[in-house]
Amino acid sequence: MLPSLAQVRGTRTFALYDPELAPPGRAVTRKVIEHAATALAEMAAVWKGRDLP
Repeated sequence: MLPSLAQVRGTRTFALYDPELAPPGRAVTRKVIEHAATALAEMAAVWKGRDLP
């Protein structure tokens, strides 16, 4: 999933998101995005601490 998100960065893809089409229980909300951003920051910190690429 991360490579896919990285590939659409800077495009208008996210503007096309329609919560009505999301599978039940899988809708993306601002809260979900905030939690994902926090998780990615934590991941990046661990990888940096381990000197991973």
